[in-house]
Amino acid sequence: MPKTFSVQADYAAAPEAVFAAATDADAVTAKFTALGARDVEVVSRTETANGVRIEITRKQDVDVPGFAKKVLQPTNSIRLVEDWKRTADGAAATWKADISPARATLTGTRTLTPSSTGTTERIEGIVKASVPLIGGKLADFVATETAKALDDEQAWIAKRVAR
Repeated sequence: MPKTFSVQADYAAAPEAVFAAATDADAVTAKFTALGARDVEVVSRTETANGVRIEITRKQDVDVPGFAKKVLQPTNSIRLVEDWKRTADGAAATWKADISPARATLTGTRTLTPSSTGTTERIEGIVKASVPLIGGKLADFVATETAKALDDEQAWIAKRVAR
């Protein structure tokens, strides 16, 4: 059963500055490395007419819950693809993350909109886990962990764009 999640953050910077931090290869590598990932690689970064497509791979450790220890490993490989487009007042992205060997896929959107303090970012997603018998519990776990990780990412971006 899929599980949804959402997080929101406010930044003291214009949407274009947040967009730049979210799509710059060096910034993305620094962000994931600072947040504990290893083997972070920007596989590709392509400028489009109105945005950026970026693909990142990394390894991430996680504390595996007891119910999943027989089927999951503590280290996962994550492949993330974000397709960003500039909008009239900010930017928006669709994204997809494949997590292996956890056999989970996350999809969603990111939006950057102007606010009275600078920019509001909203990230929404859906987790689907394809593990027999525990897929629903695994999706709940991944959604919760992803929301926590996104909070950490947003805190890192907030420090970067506030410079």
